[in-house]
Amino acid sequence: MAFTASHPNFSDRRCYRNVGGRQSLNFRRDWAQLHCWRLGEKVMIDTLYYSQMQLELLDKPDGRTSILLPSGYVLDLLAPDATGLPITDIALCLASQPRWGGAARPWYSVAEHSVMVSRLVPEPMAYAALMHDCEEFLGDWPSPVKVMLGREYVKSHIEPVKNALRRRFGFNDDYPVIKEADLVSMATELRDLLPPAWLEWGHLPRPHPLKIVPVGPDKAYQLFMERFEELKYQATPFEIKHDK
Repeated sequence: MAFTASHPNFSDRRCYRNVGGRQSLNFRRDWAQLHCWRLGEKVMIDTLYYSQMQLELLDKPDGRTSILLPSGYVLDLLAPDATGLPITDIALCLASQPRWGGAARPWYSVAEHSVMVSRLVPEPMAYAALMHDCEEFLGDWPSPVKVMLGREYVKSHIEPVKNALRRRFGFNDDYPVIKEADLVSMATELRDLLPPAWLEWGHLPRPHPLKIVPVGPDKAYQLFMERFEELKYQATPFEIKHDK
């Protein structure tokens, strides 16, 4: 697999993301060959007529601040850019992440929760609803933990990653109807999967009338991917709105 500077896919950073590629590349005005790895496969990039070669391409991302995903893709959490991130990585991780900190019985995944939320909203919102928890490939923190740490504090640190995923997959989940469906799903999980407890849940709406039947990680991955393929036509470019 070879790219040249004039190749339309040259700007696609997937081929060097895993060796710590940065936002831009500059090369001296002659041929240079760079070797990199993507998904365990060696890739050669031929480059021509750029100004100054930057060896930062060869830097390794810091394992303390970067996340390694199932495909081998590496996401730098300090400067998140999800260009080329496979949806299968998100699906695999969400299918392996338990809801309720693992307290739900039978075991229930974030992927199953996401599919349920996508079915509780109007059809035009379904894709965004499916993706609303995609950042939880980093882990699904139970709400009490977020409250303890401070919701704004948690959001300020996670939001750059979430926005990178919004740009990559083309969705905006910041709508009240999706939040309401999320809470309905939470109330339904509480009814069907959690033990009775002396706790106040007055902030939750009524649960959905249908009972949740968990399916396990492998089936959850399949259901998420099927729903993604069904809804991906709804993807639209995401732009961050700044307050004036």
